[in-house]
Amino acid sequence: MEKEKNRYIGPRKILFVVEEKFKTNAGNDIVTVNFDGGKTLLMPKRSYEFLVSDKPTDFTDLGRKNMSAIVREMLALLAEHHFTGDDIDKLTIQLSNELMNSFNKATHILWMGESNTFTPGDNPVLERSLLEADTIIKTTPDDNTKQPKEEDNN
Repeated sequence: MEKEKNRYIGPRKILFVVEEKFKTNAGNDIVTVNFDGGKTLLMPKRSYEFLVSDKPTDFTDLGRKNMSAIVREMLALLAEHHFTGDDIDKLTIQLSNELMNSFNKATHILWMGESNTFTPGDNPVLERSLLEADTIIKTTPDDNTKQPKEEDNN
């Protein structure tokens, strides 16, 4: 993709967008959005196209716009199945569990470097100590200097 001129996702100004070679689980295109200031965001291309705007907005408006699109699509999907009012609690619980397991598995992989010992339902952050977290923070090189982070004693 080419450079974006005066385009935003929320309050962040887009510098350029790169189309990735891999796809979503549904086979849709993925892009990496590169923002002014160095932040990047990996997202489905269709979400990018829906959320990008010519004017900056705040994160609350961005989140509201994103959630309304997700809910609209979920309702359309649920209408295609025999979904009843009795299913609302079951769906909410199962969806929440699956989402948390996805994030927890990714966190487990970041902590452990592998996924074989992950147990669905576990929260790897809750199993780690502050000392372990502090050690990772202090021993991870700073992106700019490639040196371990200096302790701020201010």
